[in-house]
Amino acid sequence: MSKNRRIAVFARSLHGPRPRGVQRVARAITEELVARLPSDVECYCLLSKVRRQDELTYEACDLRAWLARNPLTDREERGLFARLTRLVRRSLDEVLSPGARQFAKSLPALMRRIILRIPMASRLRAPWSKVRRLWGELRKDDALPQCITLDEIDVIISFDPFDRIWNEPTHRCRTRLISWFHDAIPKRINEGAHWDPDRFDSCVTNACYRAHRIICVSRSAEDDLLTFFPTAAGKTQVIYSGHDLERFARGIAASRPVVDDVLRKQGISTNRPYLFVLGAIEPRKNIAGILRACEVLRRHNPRLDFQVVFAGDLSGQPKLRQLLKRARRYFPVHMLRYIGDEDAAIVAGQAKAFLYPSLWEGFGIPMLEAMTAGALVVTSDTSSMPEVCGPHAIYCDPYDTRDMADKFLQCLTMDEEERRERTTAAQQHSSAFTWRKTANELLSVLEDQFAAGIGRERETANFGQERICA
Repeated sequence: MSKNRRIAVFARSLHGPRPRGVQRVARAITEELVARLPSDVECYCLLSKVRRQDELTYEACDLRAWLARNPLTDREERGLFARLTRLVRRSLDEVLSPGARQFAKSLPALMRRIILRIPMASRLRAPWSKVRRLWGELRKDDALPQCITLDEIDVIISFDPFDRIWNEPTHRCRTRLISWFHDAIPKRINEGAHWDPDRFDSCVTNACYRAHRIICVSRSAEDDLLTFFPTAAGKTQVIYSGHDLERFARGIAASRPVVDDVLRKQGISTNRPYLFVLGAIEPRKNIAGILRACEVLRRHNPRLDFQVVFAGDLSGQPKLRQLLKRARRYFPVHMLRYIGDEDAAIVAGQAKAFLYPSLWEGFGIPMLEAMTAGALVVTSDTSSMPEVCGPHAIYCDPYDTRDMADKFLQCLTMDEEERRERTTAAQQHSSAFTWRKTANELLSVLEDQFAAGIGRERETANFGQERICA
């Protein structure tokens, strides 16, 4: 790579309210990529578009500094709220009197937030200048944003086809654009209230037209892209996603007391085998099919003892709640809502099977995470699932309830030696899908785009010289 090369990534793609989804993928790839880029390559984080200026001007800051001060954790620990929280904590220690400090720390978090809205002049022992000094010191730790035009950036990486960059007149600047394509699920599955295939068509069409390179997360995703959006032909390249190998491998090394403590904290009975479902509770995840298959399994095997554990949010899904209410007549069902990665690895590793019979997927990171945690994966024989899991999963027809029930029964009754052989082979398979490998392949794409941009500059310069000589 030549010197003074610049790349940029959009801030909105690097964090979200929960560390999963597109934001998790974008963040993991970006962190690994930044760690491998030469120091002479400048990295920018595009914050927001600057209004009342050139239409291709953005507020940006150093990407490495932005990643350092915005860790991918829960919403309460990031961004502006995190800075305000740090300011309040330092104010409590340095500004308030000892008695007031002790009183403030004893208040619940909600009450402290309410008090922050009240003018604090009457509560501060020191003058406002001290508060301003503390705020100034806090700001010194942050990279100040600057205005930058897209013409000053060599390559922009967009992980989301809904980024506004695809509606900008980027053909007028020299910037090379890399787009990430995850799946064509809106074209395949009706997602209910969130189903908007027209908007998806518009956004992906613009991305395919303006992008210089489109990264697809699997061969299946690439086939879908070329099937529904032929304008992407000649621009695609497959780079498999990874997963947090080290984080999910911790579940295997956890001691028995730790495992029992996690299961007890989540409300899971340790005396009864269970099937585990992790991920967004939405139509394409085939949750209704899982419940119906478990009902069939119970009716045909009344003496078989098992429970089903879901980790997800059911808000706004009344039909699914009705199915859950009916299913509880046949077998216990536990809803855990959101669960952290460390606990998820332990819960998945202790399950008789990790159920992922999704109707359609672009990749399927939870399957790799479950394999790394030591779980036996049951998934669909459609879309990208066989491509990602290879021969190390048990496949079923997601539209055949009886077939799903038979595969669940196979997992519940499998002897320990066969289970150990299967899970060990699956762990070795999943270890090949890492974010480091994804970032290295993306680095090769960046080198190609840098070279293409230099070639374009030379062609433009030569064309201008020829016109002058003529």
